[in-house]
Amino acid sequence: MTKPLRLDNGGASATILPGRGGLVSSLVLPDRSGGAAETLWMPADFSAGESGWPGGGVPILFPFAGRVFHQGQPFQYELDGVVRHMPIHGFAYGMAWSVVRQAAAEAELELAATEATRALYPFDFKLTAHYLLAPDGLQLTLIARNAGAGRMPVAMGLHPFLREGHDTLVHHAATHVAVTNAGGAGKAAPLAPGPVPLTAPLAANAILADHAQPRAELHGKAGGVALSWDAGYRYVVLWRKEGAGFQCVEPWMGLPDAVSTGAGVSWLAAGATVTATAALRRF
Repeated sequence: MTKPLRLDNGGASATILPGRGGLVSSLVLPDRSGGAAETLWMPADFSAGESGWPGGGVPILFPFAGRVFHQGQPFQYELDGVVRHMPIHGFAYGMAWSVVRQAAAEAELELAATEATRALYPFDFKLTAHYLLAPDGLQLTLIARNAGAGRMPVAMGLHPFLREGHDTLVHHAATHVAVTNAGGAGKAAPLAPGPVPLTAPLAANAILADHAQPRAELHGKAGGVALSWDAGYRYVVLWRKEGAGFQCVEPWMGLPDAVSTGAGVSWLAAGATVTATAALRRF
């Protein structure tokens, strides 16, 4: 198994697991007290030697974030008349990635198509993940390239599990919200930007859209953590389990089942790429 990568910059550090889907399993950032604190939540039973859903850290969601559906059945999608299986959030998080390069505060990993991935996703792709650690946070850029012929659909995302201990989700700046249901995403409704208590139903199951500013913040007594993103991402998903110890704030390119609905999916021509960047920073 590929050894974990350690990035350092000032008082910040990050651990990346290439053999476990390029997962960021730790992100320690300086806090207001002058010390440093873990930003991410990981389950106590996590195993780096397995390949299932990690349930913590920052999993990479590719080729599709969320669930796909075919005739109301989840985990199936139809493309060019063929129905294929697709796990929730795709398959990239369960595969071993190659290390392209590593420096003290920077790393680049790559995942390429295999016979196993083509059974789920019949495309020759190359997915690059670029990690850049700053003294106050981590930036993660995903670059998907169509390395084959024909059009290739992509609606990727990230799934940060942020450690609990924050009081309110604020400054989300979204003007519309939808909730997930048995068929994917519900109908969007207007939303007033502003603080949302983590005890509110919105924090447990919501898709935020139409952001006036590409930033969402978790506030706490000792400071907070900010998620920011570029134009590659259109949606931010809020998800949590009561009492589990985390709050997820997830940048997604598209809605659930984007490959079927077209909501946020990018269709890449041969040789084309799509890029999406997000960053986690402590303030």
